[in-house]
Amino acid sequence: MNPMECQGRSTAGKVSRAGEIRKKRDRVKLGLALCLGATVVTGLVNSKNSRRLHVAAGAALVGLSAWHHLLYTPKKKKSP
Repeated sequence: MNPMECQGRSTAGKVSRAGEIRKKRDRVKLGLALCLGATVVTGLVNSKNSRRLHVAAGAALVGLSAWHHLLYTPKKKKSP
């Protein structure tokens, strides 16, 4: 197997579909971890600004969760 194919690239140097999805999944996982951390930290602090940031981080967590779900949902095949 070509080493470039292991990294999600074809032999012509173009990023394959699987490689693009893998990168998106990694980015979403990182975003989820950051939002979860921000939600926990802002939940422990008691101030007006932290409440606003807590709500924003929670909303971002919900949005990223939906995106994460869509990235792992298999596409339906078209019927003939």
